[in-house]
Amino acid sequence: MSADNIIYILCMKDQFRVVHMQAPENVCWSHITGERNEILCSRLFEYFNHSKVFRDEVEALGCAKSQEKNIGYVEYGIAHLKIDKTWKEVLATARTEIGNEKLYLLSGKSGLSEGTVVAIVEELNHLYSDILKEIVKLGGS
Repeated sequence: MSADNIIYILCMKDQFRVVHMQAPENVCWSHITGERNEILCSRLFEYFNHSKVFRDEVEALGCAKSQEKNIGYVEYGIAHLKIDKTWKEVLATARTEIGNEKLYLLSGKSGLSEGTVVAIVEELNHLYSDILKEIVKLGGS
């Protein structure tokens, strides 16, 4: 049986964040394409928003190693996700991506049932609200 887990260190221009996650390919999931093609800022926010923030990569790596030791078995080990953005830029991009995903889903082009669309859009609305709260907290627009 596969653990299908990883510890990611998100490396950005202004900070580092560490998270243990299942199904690591989900950082690339798009509700528009229904595929996992590229890393999306909306998914980065979803997975990394509540993670501890580090200003130093060595400290972030220490946290990741500590998590790995506590978890016991991490199938894919520790990996770095490098994004050429600040956290504020991730938030701004995520806000746009989520808006686009909602518009696509509500257009009826996804082929998903109405109930599924409603459930996904509700989830995206909560995520969008959390992004706006984080933007306000950071003093940005």
